Amino acid sequence: MKKFWNILSTGNVQKFTLSRLLTYFIIYSVWGYFAEILFGLVKTGTIQSRQGFIYGPFCPIYGLGGVVMIVALQYFKKNNYTLFAGGILVGSTVEYLVSWFGEKFLNVTWWDYSSYPLNINGRICLLFSAIWGILAIYLVRSLNVSMDKIIAKLQSVIPLKILKSTLVIFCVFLTIDGLLTIVALKTFVLRTAQNFNIQLTYQETQGIVAKIYAKPNIKIFIDKMFNDYKMVKTFPNIYLTDKYDVIYYAKDLYTNITPYYFRLFTNN
Repeated sequence: MKKFWNILSTGNVQKFTLSRLLTYFIIYSVWGYFAEILFGLVKTGTIQSRQGFIYGPFCPIYGLGGVVMIVALQYFKKNNYTLFAGGILVGSTVEYLVSWFGEKFLNVTWWDYSSYPLNINGRICLLFSAIWGILAIYLVRSLNVSMDKIIAKLQSVIPLKILKSTLVIFCVFLTIDGLLTIVALKTFVLRTAQNFNIQLTYQETQGIVAKIYAKPNIKIFIDKMFNDYKMVKTFPNIYLTDKYDVIYYAKDLYTNITPYYFRLFTNN
């Protein structure tokens, strides 16, 4: 363990500047979005939103997972076996924590592995943990090497000032996008509870977002900006939990809204 922390503070990890890590986060968030779209298409036959934020093609678990794995896996670069083990450990930890955060604070289930064998609370399972291990090898040995070359090429042809300004713009946008996402999800839960007479917990009805949403002019704006159609389409697995711990999935309540954009085929 001491060796691990030494590596994180010295050695190979020194090359990772804050701007480089933020660049990785943005790139892999977008990359993950399209990977999830493809996975959903193969699995369900539909083109379904896999966004993590209300606006833009971003799946932040891939951005966060990519950054954490690139940094943490420096310790496991000895060979592919250690990279595989490190990928399982790091990837599964990030996946579990992100899933827990989404369910506890945003009422969103981004994925559910309850039907898979050897799962833990439906948040991680043996199959996808093994996939994290394989991805770790691909990420460190190939994908991120190519990504670094692309970044270096851009740095050679685009002025540094423009690149830095672009990065700042993206970071500001993602920060605002994340905050708007929290507001949109929280207010959608409140609105849906009112529409279907679902009794929420005291904390959900008395939080800061709830108090803001209670103001008539703001409520009208939010209801128009983040309407039911947009929310179900963008977050097809959003749900409500009442004070008796009964779960209501929005897609089952809003039966007039399909939780996907296009169905290309029926996957039997």
